[in-house]
Amino acid sequence: MKAFLLSLLAASAMILISCKYDANSSDLGSLKGTSWVLEDLAGLGVIDTAESTLVIGDDNRVSGYGACNRWFSSYEFSNGKLRIHQIGATKRLCPPEMMDQEKRFFDALSKVREVRMDEHGRLLIYSESYEQPLVFRPKRQAG
Repeated sequence: MKAFLLSLLAASAMILISCKYDANSSDLGSLKGTSWVLEDLAGLGVIDTAESTLVIGDDNRVSGYGACNRWFSSYEFSNGKLRIHQIGATKRLCPPEMMDQEKRFFDALSKVREVRMDEHGRLLIYSESYEQPLVFRPKRQAG
């Protein structure tokens, strides 16, 4: 039984290691298809009721919710660098603080300089707009 548990633990560790994102890779691999929820906007915090998200698609498309509006764009990823092209969004009007968060979010995404994963499985996006990164966690699925 002890040998079986050790084998299971070793296999689980190998799966986790193989899923780790490598910023020097030629694609975004394990980051694609996951809905990433913004936890912190460059040290400025986020409004709890205004979920900002990012979904990286297989088709060089990226989308999500700002804080108020649905957004979309295309992206390029090469030499470990992510570039998000001009962002389009719906035009809903929301409270000023939500609109401000959304504006800062879009500004940061339009100036990405580096993408990393931390030891807790969070996605860190560094932007030319801010010293601290945007911090995302994978969205928990209902059910």
